[in-house]
Amino acid sequence: MIYDQIIIDEVQDLAANDLVILEYLLESSISLFMVGDMRQTVFETSTSDRKYPQFRKAAKIGWFELMRDKGRLELKFDSVNRRCHEDIVRVSNFVFSPDYNFPEATSEHSYSGVGWASPRRS
Repeated sequence: MIYDQIIIDEVQDLAANDLVILEYLLESSISLFMVGDMRQTVFETSTSDRKYPQFRKAAKIGWFELMRDKGRLELKFDSVNRRCHEDIVRVSNFVFSPDYNFPEATSEHSYSGVGWASPRRS
């Protein structure tokens, strides 16, 4: 074996065909660590992907729940947003259908001045 662990970031951006590869990895002896935010799933990257139509966009969470129910992975949720102001997070709680059962997000964002544009005052 070349690798004993694989880390995947932005897992919400994987297409349904990619989920098939994840299934094989989950059945292997390789340790797989995945991080993603289903609330950031806003578009499809492939129009030719015909696999798992029931797990498109934010409904992809259903695939991860299915794998959890089969004992192939453990899901941990963190609904604390540290990047956005509480007003934005509050609005984001209403964007997705309640059918997704996303926990209500909260904000622990604190303005540090870094990376923010502010008007110059003379």
